[in-house]
Amino acid sequence: MLSTNFVPGSPAWLDLNAPDLDEAAAFYGAVFGWTCTFIAETDSKYGLLKQNGKTVAALGRFTQSKTTGWCVYFSTPDAHAQKLAVHDAGGDMGTVIEVFDNGFLCVGEDATEIEFGLWQPGQRTKGLELVNATGSLVWVELRAAGPAKALDFYRAAMGWTTKVAADRTVRLIPPGASYGEPLGGAGHVRQGHPPHWLPYFQVHDIDATVSAVHDNGGTSLHPATGTTAWMRDPFAGYFGLMRSAPAQ
Repeated sequence: MLSTNFVPGSPAWLDLNAPDLDEAAAFYGAVFGWTCTFIAETDSKYGLLKQNGKTVAALGRFTQSKTTGWCVYFSTPDAHAQKLAVHDAGGDMGTVIEVFDNGFLCVGEDATEIEFGLWQPGQRTKGLELVNATGSLVWVELRAAGPAKALDFYRAAMGWTTKVAADRTVRLIPPGASYGEPLGGAGHVRQGHPPHWLPYFQVHDIDATVSAVHDNGGTSLHPATGTTAWMRDPFAGYFGLMRSAPAQ
């Protein structure tokens, strides 16, 4: 389960690299009810996406990124030191940049060329303000052509451990996680799609949310199961849906 404690190696930030930020904000607003507040109106335009006033993601246009779509950032107390660890493990990271006092981020690739980011908390923002709630990040999955090589990289660079769950899926556990709580999973990418990190957002009604995605120009990449769905937005960004647990 994700949390806002942001132990090192856990998902702490999430942003969307989109060609048209206003259109992207409108799409996700229609699907999840998010609002967007731009904190820069210059060439480095960057927006915070909020659910009920709390930041759940961000969006911008990034020259460091090679692809459009979602980038998952993992928490580190020292982005510069973590960048060196990524290089030592066979990955490649770009320049560490400050995001308007909100934090420091760095975007790069793991040893299998899957894009991911590092996030160092800043003076104003420790990370996402809301997770594990409706309309927010609830899970992440590594979808790789060769998961074994990718997992070796993250063990070396990020200090993660892995375990195989009862359903035979791989679970990723950051160092310092409470009771060995996983941050996400890993598996093979579906044929015909590029390897990527897949963020899942929690929703109450999978079918209704899938319909909202379709109505606003997005597509389904496989039939919804009733508890999960895998989607693509109109800007080639991949994301998942996960149904919230029933109230007890």
